Amino acid sequence: MGTRILAVTLVLVACAAGTASATVTSDFSDSSKGLDGWVMWNQGGYTHSSHLKWVSDGLGGGYIEYDDSGYSGTDFFQAPAKFLGNWQASLATEVSFRYRPKTHADYAISAWLGGPGGSVYWDSGVIPTQNVWKTWTMPLTASAWHTTDATLQSVLSNVTSLKICGDLLNGSDLIDLDDVVRTDAPGLPAFALAGAVPVIGAVLRRRRR
Repeated sequence: MGTRILAVTLVLVACAAGTASATVTSDFSDSSKGLDGWVMWNQGGYTHSSHLKWVSDGLGGGYIEYDDSGYSGTDFFQAPAKFLGNWQASLATEVSFRYRPKTHADYAISAWLGGPGGSVYWDSGVIPTQNVWKTWTMPLTASAWHTTDATLQSVLSNVTSLKICGDLLNGSDLIDLDDVVRTDAPGLPAFALAGAVPVIGAVLRRRRR
């Protein structure tokens, strides 16, 4: 009986190790990390960061702020490499972010995912309120995204870019971004169970001796 209980316990421990939700995050809380790899991508096809800066929130954390004065075309906050890759394999379920336009906004927020075959985009459907922080959540379901020349599933198989619009006004914008999070669903990765099996077997063999 004791052997069976021990074996069951080991299985449960292995499962618990595999069922915790995982996230990829840029919360800009550490001033030493600054922009945390984020840059601005301009519709003209180039990236820049000269008007993008880290700002203290006065509470021990921070956020990033973009001032598009002097730039023509639409600019997007572009995510660093840690957010990219195979989102299907990681069981990604949603992306969320906090956003505050310090200037008047004329348009809703859009976000784009690039990958195999092209790109897909999400639209908030609502114009954000000036000087108000709000968290926006983008579920990774087909109904939440508009397709262009690619399907959502093909893009999620290898996400090569994540961009959030930082230009909501026909004029000079001042936009704040914070707490960007990709949430991955709880699950039991194959490696967790595969790693647990030989350990459990070894324990049972020792118990029989």
